[in-house]
Amino acid sequence: MFEQMLSTVGHWLKEKGPDSDIVYSSRIRLARNLRGFPFSNQCSEQQLRDIISLVRSCSNRCSRLKGAQYYSLKDMAMIDRQFLMERFLVSRELAQTSGEKGVIVDAAERICLMINEEDHLRMQVLRSGLMLSAAWEELNAIDDEMDSHLDFAYEEPWGYLTACVSNAGTALRASVMVHIPGLSMTKRILGLLQNAGKMQLAIRGLHGEGSELLGDYFQISNQVTLGKSEDEIVEMTENLTRQLIDQERSARDDLMKNQKIVIEDKVGRALGILSGAKMLSTREAMELLSSIRLGVYFGMIPGMRTETLDSLLIGIHPAHLQKRFPEHLDPLARDIKRAKLIKEALKYGEG
Repeated sequence: MFEQMLSTVGHWLKEKGPDSDIVYSSRIRLARNLRGFPFSNQCSEQQLRDIISLVRSCSNRCSRLKGAQYYSLKDMAMIDRQFLMERFLVSRELAQTSGEKGVIVDAAERICLMINEEDHLRMQVLRSGLMLSAAWEELNAIDDEMDSHLDFAYEEPWGYLTACVSNAGTALRASVMVHIPGLSMTKRILGLLQNAGKMQLAIRGLHGEGSELLGDYFQISNQVTLGKSEDEIVEMTENLTRQLIDQERSARDDLMKNQKIVIEDKVGRALGILSGAKMLSTREAMELLSSIRLGVYFGMIPGMRTETLDSLLIGIHPAHLQKRFPEHLDPLARDIKRAKLIKEALKYGEG
């Protein structure tokens, strides 16, 4: 399963959107529940199957989902669930829980519909770089099509009814995945982390809630969905991200001006380790690749392509490595394969 996915990256990652040197991805997500059904955790197995059937039937009529593939998670092996999570196509919660659940993914891996997660339906659109407005425009059109065939639970003054109160109202989450080593190295990241709540932002690891922070990659999203319109949430998150981009560029400029030797040493050490390492954990690989990506930004590694590094951000994770090889990989074998994969990819990436 997923052989075709394994041979490439999602189309959204190939787009090279605005400010993609700092913003890895933009995502808009909408949570919806069907009227007449209890929330997912209170549904019977038959009710969950009915929800899947209704959503699938509706998605087949959606013009933007033509050719999309449905994957049932009920009997899916954990390695395959993790594979989808590593590609940002399902949430950690959907990947790690059992029962009647599924996901619909379009051919470009840009649009996905998660069924029977915390809410009956969670629709998302992924784009490269800072493209929250474009992602929202696309998802809004999908939501309109789905809404014309499904009876979504909506009540004034609460808006869309969701399993978690924090999602009520528009039930929209706008999030960006950012690579901010400059703010980390200058310790300015501490101010962002301390003031996130005041700015109504949630800051998490690479794969959202519950995931660890790796390689100076952070997922930043809005916390408030009630009392603001969808356009206001998207605009607010986009403006805050632009401020963050400016802060990161300023931090990088200061580092290059005042600590150039430190940057050169950091990048050189990362290149040396990655070119000679026989085994690498996910954490170490992410941290070293983060340094390489910073080096590419400063033009310190002629010929190295950011696309190669961005593909590795997905490809070096455990499920992707396991799917590449027929034999079972224990953690040590996986670390060995990871080191070899990165070494080969970086050689290719210099073309």
